[in-house]
Amino acid sequence: MLSPRRKAALICLAIFFVLALLAVHASPVSNSALEARLQTKAEDALYRIRADEWAQVRVDGQAAYLTGRAPTPEARIEALAAVARADWAGGVVAGGITRVVDETTLANIEEDFTLRAALAGGRLTLSGFAPDADAAQRIEALAGSLFGGRVEGDLRIYPGGAPVGWEAAVRLLLQELSRLDAGGGLIEDERVALAGLAANAQTAQAVRAAFETAPGAFLAAALVRLDGEPYAGEIEDGRLCALLVRAALAGRSVSFSPGLDALTQPSRAALRRAGEAYAGCAAEPLQVRVRADADGDDLALQRADAIVAAMAEAGPARDRFVTAVAPAQARRAVSFEMAEFEPVTGEPAEPRAQAEGAGEGTEAGDGAVSDQAENPNPEG
Repeated sequence: MLSPRRKAALICLAIFFVLALLAVHASPVSNSALEARLQTKAEDALYRIRADEWAQVRVDGQAAYLTGRAPTPEARIEALAAVARADWAGGVVAGGITRVVDETTLANIEEDFTLRAALAGGRLTLSGFAPDADAAQRIEALAGSLFGGRVEGDLRIYPGGAPVGWEAAVRLLLQELSRLDAGGGLIEDERVALAGLAANAQTAQAVRAAFETAPGAFLAAALVRLDGEPYAGEIEDGRLCALLVRAALAGRSVSFSPGLDALTQPSRAALRRAGEAYAGCAAEPLQVRVRADADGDDLALQRADAIVAAMAEAGPARDRFVTAVAPAQARRAVSFEMAEFEPVTGEPAEPRAQAEGAGEGTEAGDGAVSDQAENPNPEG
């Protein structure tokens, strides 16, 4: 039998272990409790300076990670400082935030406020910008309900970028895209465009009719086809035409063999679909610009010619296109936009300066061109 002294020692030891477990898992200074407290404090700090409209914070241990698209450099600095001061002055002993990791990006005032939706295989991919976190949540919730939760979303916050009627335009795009079997849509510069495949003529007609009335000051157009048939419709607005060409790609990549102008077969198929969309446009010419690289302008022009040749296979005449080289620092590797003709000479006018983010695609090291990725080394 244990002596009273040994029993007392064992009881004290058991109590010590219980208290130790409580201290680790349930006390105010436990890891989980500390993280929860710092998370709340950091979120409150962003709320007080209204940075919660664009910034998000995640606390891991005593490190805070700040993400989001800052409207100005000053707003970014203010948000980082607010998180650093969120609880105590920081430090392990004080139990505050010891490190703030800046993972924010800076909004480019010239960047187009774009939203892209692509439907393939019953799954929706949603990317681009939203004006605030609440709008992003509403859009993602709508997409989830329309597409049965099969949604991959990546909406970034861009405060103040949305034109009047933007959210209504997003709803129009998502609702009508959900009626199609496949397709893509874009919203940019008070224009909303949809190109896709319908199961039957009645659905195709209903989608086109829905796009005849656009919200706010928006212009809208839909090109919808049936399986094995071309797109039906004729779009006269030039910028809508360029948008429809990009929408018809539906997020599919355009790839070249490294150092060559040879398109991969999937790329040719995607560009033929884009050519079918351009065939449904009355505006012309469409300018195809390819970013110059280390191999110089000649390869860029050859690749632009290859893109035009693939699109022309779908019907539009080659003389409805012009090609050009984008500078090496351009954000996008491939862009589609309408080139304007001078009324007297009939020669193409100097292309409009393209806003950052308005183009289509960036070239990866293996020659792939993605219509959503950005230049890995943009200026600024």
